[in-house]
Amino acid sequence: MTRHVLVLALVLLLAVLVAGALLYIQRPAIQPIWSYETGDKVWSVGMSADGSYIGAGSYDNKIYLFSRTNGRPIWTYQADTIVRCVSVSSDGSYIAVGTGGGVAAVPQAGGLGGKVYLFSRSDNTPLWSYQSGAINYVSVSSDGSYVVAGSSDNKVYLFSRDGTLLWSYETGGTIWQTSISSDGGYIAAGSYDGKVYLFSRLDNAPLWIYDTGSPLSFVNGISMSSDGSYIAAVGGEIGKWAPSPYHKLYLFSRSSSTPIWSYKFPYPGISVAISSDGSHIIARCSGESKEHFRAYLFSQAENTPLWSFDGILGIAISSDGSFVAGGGLNAVYLFSENSGKPLWSYPTDGEVWSVEISSDGRYIAAGSLDHKVYVFDRERV
Repeated sequence: MTRHVLVLALVLLLAVLVAGALLYIQRPAIQPIWSYETGDKVWSVGMSADGSYIGAGSYDNKIYLFSRTNGRPIWTYQADTIVRCVSVSSDGSYIAVGTGGGVAAVPQAGGLGGKVYLFSRSDNTPLWSYQSGAINYVSVSSDGSYVVAGSSDNKVYLFSRDGTLLWSYETGGTIWQTSISSDGGYIAAGSYDGKVYLFSRLDNAPLWIYDTGSPLSFVNGISMSSDGSYIAAVGGEIGKWAPSPYHKLYLFSRSSSTPIWSYKFPYPGISVAISSDGSHIIARCSGESKEHFRAYLFSQAENTPLWSFDGILGIAISSDGSFVAGGGLNAVYLFSENSGKPLWSYPTDGEVWSVEISSDGRYIAAGSLDHKVYVFDRERV
């Protein structure tokens, strides 16, 4: 009897060990290269094309610059107010930053003043700054020669690297997102006046304007391919949480204000990113709750989603569209273009509203409301 009990106990122990081993094997093995805790929520991250340098902006009013290989800041800078947006030039030499008071998640609350800054990677002394309305988004050309900013004062600003204001253009509403081509030759902006704007660097006369058609519509997100050939935009109707014909993703070519195609979301479109080569578009819409915020991946060729995934708050896409990074309610995700099932996920202690991915899809940076910046290597799984 005693021997029978002993054998049974050994069998049960073996079963527990095997089950534990299987759980360990099945558990995602991804771990950050490093994480760094700032003094408050991290709202924005930016990354150089090769993933070597990462910029981050926090509600502690600080700007942080990191090397991928070291989780200690290269430098920090104390701004006057909340750091709302960060963009790192593709070559990693320059960091553009936008600040402003109010709640970054709500454009209408962003009317307090802010600044645009440009930094060199080598020093935390700003090369220049420019006072404006609260800055909602900044974009920098590949070599840092040009910086475009969208502001809550309804304006698009274009600066040269030396801080000269080349031009500004006033729309009929808050500018929530901007995009610039790699060489700085083209600038796109989406406005809360419901319009998409495309500009040449040469002057502030729009090359074209597209009106989404409703007096209550807004354009919240915009993104441009590296050469400026394709522009993706998303938006919806203010206050409409029911289906609406204006909750849409639009794809344009540079040559025409007539969309190549559009896709109707169940809820307002919030953000969008197009791959550098223009081949894929990742777009995000809102939902009844954050759990229902949904990301969709498209091919440039048609408006049928390749896949979708719920609970996504932040999005980024590799240069050829092979990989998509997602920020979730309490997680960072990596997807391939082939499946809406994550390749891996990593749990965080806060919502992740900002993610970036290197050109080749190998490195991922994320900023979380748990106050942390995370950096991952896809090949270290």
